[in-house]
Amino acid sequence: MGLLGWLCLLLQICLCSNGYALIKRHLVIYGGLSGADLPAVAQNTDILILNNISREYLLRLKEINPRLLVFQYHHVLGFYPEYDGWEQVDANEDWFVHDRRTGDRMVEKKYGWFLMNIASESWREYRASRIAASTDGIFDGVFLDDVWRRFGNKFRGRTSKSHARPQENIIAGWVGHMQQLITEVRRRYPKRIYINGAHEEFIQMVDGCMEEGFVHPNWKPENELPDPSMYRRMLLKIERMKTFGKPLLIQSGTSGADPGSIRRIFDFCLASYHLIEGPNTSFGFHRAATYRYLGPLYPEDVHPHIGEPAAPFRVVKDPQFPPNLLSNSAFGQEWKHWQVMQGRPRIEARIPAGRSAMSFSSRQSGSDRIASTFVPIQENIRYRLAAACKSEKNRPGSRRYEKLGMQGRFYTKERKQLPGAYDLQFEEGTYDWLPFETAFVSPPGAAFFRLRIGFIGDGTGKGWVSQVYFGPATDTATVVGRVFSRAEVLVNAGTAETTVPSAGAGGENKRIHILNPGGVIIIPAENGIPASTVRPQ
Repeated sequence: MGLLGWLCLLLQICLCSNGYALIKRHLVIYGGLSGADLPAVAQNTDILILNNISREYLLRLKEINPRLLVFQYHHVLGFYPEYDGWEQVDANEDWFVHDRRTGDRMVEKKYGWFLMNIASESWREYRASRIAASTDGIFDGVFLDDVWRRFGNKFRGRTSKSHARPQENIIAGWVGHMQQLITEVRRRYPKRIYINGAHEEFIQMVDGCMEEGFVHPNWKPENELPDPSMYRRMLLKIERMKTFGKPLLIQSGTSGADPGSIRRIFDFCLASYHLIEGPNTSFGFHRAATYRYLGPLYPEDVHPHIGEPAAPFRVVKDPQFPPNLLSNSAFGQEWKHWQVMQGRPRIEARIPAGRSAMSFSSRQSGSDRIASTFVPIQENIRYRLAAACKSEKNRPGSRRYEKLGMQGRFYTKERKQLPGAYDLQFEEGTYDWLPFETAFVSPPGAAFFRLRIGFIGDGTGKGWVSQVYFGPATDTATVVGRVFSRAEVLVNAGTAETTVPSAGAGGENKRIHILNPGGVIIIPAENGIPASTVRPQ
């Protein structure tokens, strides 16, 4: 065992003897692993996901850490000509998905794999049998990649190279066919099944799942962080998934393009993870765009043991927006300042505290849509558009954006429409009230703004919208926090300086001033003062 391995083992022993639980850690390595890295990987990881690895290395990993769970990677949506069995796959044309327009086989634009037809029963049987037969018995389970809850619109034709899209029956039956594929793998493979995709539609069918893009995905630039409402939706999603009681692998990372930002993003992601940490969650971080081994999961000076969480995350301070330029934005004054464009939208009291919401449906007879009055604005000003939405089966139509959402248009002083549409799309699926927001700059010559809300295109479902906001996009302060046995974690996902209350050593309340907008602050309960401050921007 190398020096690093012994140090990590000693650290674990010391921490456990003090009664403090370490964060569970997972590591994703699709690109191979060297023999020299085996001790560090085994000692610093609880769950390991691998693609290509020798049986000798597998045995060595288990020898070093018998408690380590090792999963074999399998891609279930696609197939490469380089894979074993290509001749048999290539001979079955119905196993491939074809472009509805040209009949060409569909190829993923970035990575080049063929999209396979999960609607084909014989393909599902073949893929499941291959997974079971090719997984060494030393593995503790399989990890199925790209278990999507909807068709991803990112394919081209094999020969035409132009954008490709499958027949509607492939898209409409996507979730059911994916569930059948998982069922077929379960029938043939007796051990654990984990999937890449934390979705309510699949989690009860598997033993665990991974949320690959938590807070900051490793394919995003270091200077790109989620807006406050997207950040909140991610936390709420993980809280919903935790109720199923299954292991959740929370995966973050950076693109690796800016070495100076890696630590700042790591700290931001780790502190964000503390907000949703639970007994069935694990944390993973990768500092490159591709999943190859780049060293231990944690920097040497990081001690991610701040005690057992004593409370779920809570919102300490909501964003403070300027006055709303939209009148009757919560529909409490019935139809004042709004008009029906089509369909039969209705006003309902669906939000707590007596607030109203507008109800929208999409039917064969037509979709519901409303429009605001013209709102006076200024040109070349950055505006924020926000709303709360609740949905029942908000499903996209022939295009991903054709579903329940909002769309703004700018007009000249003569009220002539200017080019460009400014969308705020609500998530698809079924969910309780969630926050949504976006920001954009008004074009030159703009004097008025008008907002449309409802279903567009051939999207289907039902939803409720309330608390609609449109106004100047000034700095915001969204602070969330969670109480731990030895520390309180606060994360400022907004852009403004803010002051929040925090309990001191003796239980007294103290005011903590966050000086780093968009940053993270961790406050030890022993003294009530900042112990770690980072600035991920």
